[in-house]
Amino acid sequence: MKPVQNVLIHVKECLKWATKIERRLCVDCLNFGHPNVFFILPLQGFPPYVIFEGNVLINEGRIMKAVLFFMFLSLTVTSVFAQSKKDILPENNFCSPIIDSKKYLTNDFHSNYPRRVKFECTYQCKANGKMQTIMAVSDVTIHSMDDDATNVVCQGVVVKKVSWGYDFDKVVPFYAYMTSMPEIKAWAFDNISLNPKINSLEVANLQKLKQDLYQVAASFIMAGNNGGAATAHFTEAGKKLSAIGDQLPGKTTLLDETIKQIVVNRGAGKLGNTADSLVNTVISSAAGWRIPSHQF
Repeated sequence: MKPVQNVLIHVKECLKWATKIERRLCVDCLNFGHPNVFFILPLQGFPPYVIFEGNVLINEGRIMKAVLFFMFLSLTVTSVFAQSKKDILPENNFCSPIIDSKKYLTNDFHSNYPRRVKFECTYQCKANGKMQTIMAVSDVTIHSMDDDATNVVCQGVVVKKVSWGYDFDKVVPFYAYMTSMPEIKAWAFDNISLNPKINSLEVANLQKLKQDLYQVAASFIMAGNNGGAATAHFTEAGKKLSAIGDQLPGKTTLLDETIKQIVVNRGAGKLGNTADSLVNTVISSAAGWRIPSHQF
């Protein structure tokens, strides 16, 4: 068969027919609602394929009637499908994806895992009562077919495991700072305060950070005390992390100073085998939402 780009195929039989045509066709299967009939739309210039009860119909006379019928059917099914996936408007300081806005920028479906996938989605973000539409790019590395289904989605889209693989479940708006997308990260820093006295969400986030830092600090101090001079920097790092945690959530002076150092160094781990390097690494992970990673 000719190569196929867009597919409308019954999901329960997707894998069966994909192995006969091209396995990657199952990435975006849609359910027609009929167990014995499938419609495959190939690249421009090639005739479409209709599969009926296991027979591939490629005769132009027979296929045109089928195409007309399935064009009508696809409009009906697509309408129902779209109604089940309604866009969710975000609250203040949150963003929500516009469903079905995903567009691949780079994705070699034929390459082996792991592979890098780059795609963009459109988001609605809200701050100070005003809505902003933002187009943002995600850049992920996937290691399996499960990653293909669960990680190559717009942020906020949740998929669920079903009998034929994965299907759309729901949309969960996300705190605008908690993203790796530089476009949304930049918007958040421009429009949303990180001051816990102004932004109540930060109180809860900083309180959790406080507990996380205390746990890591205790482990660092224990490691430093048991390793002698070679691990003394762990003890120092543990004390610094505890000091940062002591200020939270009401005060963020030491946390902000550490983040400034990370920005100057354009990331953590640039200070060698030192206490500061350990502290920066922990803060980059545990307090990543407060780091303006879009700047480097």
